[in-house]
Amino acid sequence: DDTMLRIVSFSYRGLPEWGIVTADGAHILRAAELEEALFIPLPATVAELVANGPEGLVILQSALTQKEENEALALTPLAFDEVTWDVPLLPIRNLFCVGQNYAAHVSEFSGQDSPLPSAPVYFTKATTTALPHLAPLPRHAEVTKALDYEGELAVIIGQTTQQVDSAQALDHVFGYTIACDVTARDLQSERGQWFLGKSLDGSCPLGPAILVGTPDEPFHLTTKVNGELRQAATTDEMLFSVAQLIADLSQIVTLLPGDILLTGTPAGVGKGFTPPRYLQSGDTIEITIDGIGTLQNTVQ
Repeated sequence: DDTMLRIVSFSYRGLPEWGIVTADGAHILRAAELEEALFIPLPATVAELVANGPEGLVILQSALTQKEENEALALTPLAFDEVTWDVPLLPIRNLFCVGQNYAAHVSEFSGQDSPLPSAPVYFTKATTTALPHLAPLPRHAEVTKALDYEGELAVIIGQTTQQVDSAQALDHVFGYTIACDVTARDLQSERGQWFLGKSLDGSCPLGPAILVGTPDEPFHLTTKVNGELRQAATTDEMLFSVAQLIADLSQIVTLLPGDILLTGTPAGVGKGFTPPRYLQSGDTIEITIDGIGTLQNTVQ
């Protein structure tokens, strides 16, 4: 689909910027350079782009079209290894998360005969959990002996959303990225609620890009630890779809542009193995969602 864009945030020569992943999937077209070449004002950050709503994307798309049509423009996209990745969009408030949204994950967590939730189960992660692609993942050995991974599709809300129905819900999405909902299982179980076990600093890698446009659904997600496949699922296995989640949550909470919603993890988390296979220092986690890319982090 020509209208699909992958938007990234990064630092280049010490300064924060944003840009668009090029068709070869290995370079970044800097928004700042595009703006300079075409004299088209573009937002300074992805947060501003999201805040500008659909109009902002129309202007960006028009700039990209003009670039394609103007062969005289000598733009020099950056290679991935020339930049330091940033979180594609910093969360403006707690990250909204959905638990128990894949039947097989409910079984591995609570036993084969566990009832499936009749409505979505929500929790949040603090904003200080956000971590960029390739950044070291803190081990937090002093507070947890059971650090676990959860590969997830994350949805970025694009406009103020209040009491929408599921038929309209996807119109309120800005784009999609990848999240790793890193969890301290011991803290999660011993405290009786999930916030602390889910909110260790740096425990929510996000990235590498935001996929903007209407994707080919369902998304296919895989998680590998040290190259070994641990999770594999498609989003049509969710108990509650993205549209259903947005509709449901927006009945109670007004969602704001830039809000990030993690949609739940499939089976294959460390806790689901016998014995459990928790993360150790030096472990590398790679979560891939077709169309978005691969989010990779190594535990410190």
